[in-house]
Amino acid sequence: MPHTAADGQAPATAIVLLNWNGARDTLPCLESLGALDGDDFYVIVVDNASTDGSWDTLKTAASQLAAFGLDPHWQVLTRADTEGPAIPAATPRSVWLVQAGENGGFAKGNNVGLRLALRHGVEFAWVLNNDTLVKPDSLTALVERARQDPRLGMVGSILLYASHPNTIQAFGGATYFYKRARGEQIGNGQDIETADFKALSQARLDYVAGASMLVRAELMRSVGLFSEHFFLYFEEIDWAHRARPAWRLGMAESSLVLHKEGASIGTATLSRRSLLSEYYLARNLILFYGSHLPGLLVLAVLRNLREAMGMCLRREEGRRIATVLRATWHGLIRKTGATH
Repeated sequence: MPHTAADGQAPATAIVLLNWNGARDTLPCLESLGALDGDDFYVIVVDNASTDGSWDTLKTAASQLAAFGLDPHWQVLTRADTEGPAIPAATPRSVWLVQAGENGGFAKGNNVGLRLALRHGVEFAWVLNNDTLVKPDSLTALVERARQDPRLGMVGSILLYASHPNTIQAFGGATYFYKRARGEQIGNGQDIETADFKALSQARLDYVAGASMLVRAELMRSVGLFSEHFFLYFEEIDWAHRARPAWRLGMAESSLVLHKEGASIGTATLSRRSLLSEYYLARNLILFYGSHLPGLLVLAVLRNLREAMGMCLRREEGRRIATVLRATWHGLIRKTGATH
């Protein structure tokens, strides 16, 4: 029997948003969540110790929640509160604002929200980037798809570029070509009006894009949460690897999510990467292969060296080349977490 919030239990789905210096994106995202169909969800906003005043902005934004269609009486907690012996009940369309107390990266921040969701006994958690805008039926489409197959542990959406809303960023997630040490977002660049959904759905889905990822609570209990070694990037494919073969991945074609993509850290594929992105992509490639594909680790190293050589040939700035080489070395010596 499908779960409903009227059962007297927590809503079936907790939506987890991670905020870091991004209240300007988080508030429009919350507004779009307020327009979601149904009431069987609540929202957890985790702030990763923002330094731009985002935390105060979010705390004083409660008056806007009612206009968004959300419960204006939100819970404001610290991470310690979420780990205490007792927590208030989650109610439909309520919003929880949690201060993580540190910028521990994508995985660690999201895990604060995911642990709180598990304590509330949810069926699913929807990990959603704060720089997204969702369509009203995007969550119901994800949940319906997950409930069609109890082995589906993670379900993705069709991500569209917010700046080009007819252009697909990813059809659920990506295919990863392990011998090339390179992934490709499924359907990237195709027009949603003319894309062949049947062909796209047959592509190999190696991981669900973390910008919109519905995760079954049972998977989180059996496999664990995001690995906190990476800080940024490779968390999704690492989680997918740990979940297999017990769990399958899928996508919901009716779940549409607009993504501003990397607004706060310069990660957009439509523009040049920031040095921060360059570092974590290169280092975490090595960490991922070292953990899951040690026999192919040399291919990951060669991929980074090819990237650095290409930068040399293009006469790019020396610090960008040095960043890739330093990141490769850090991956080989298993340097994890944040690097300053």
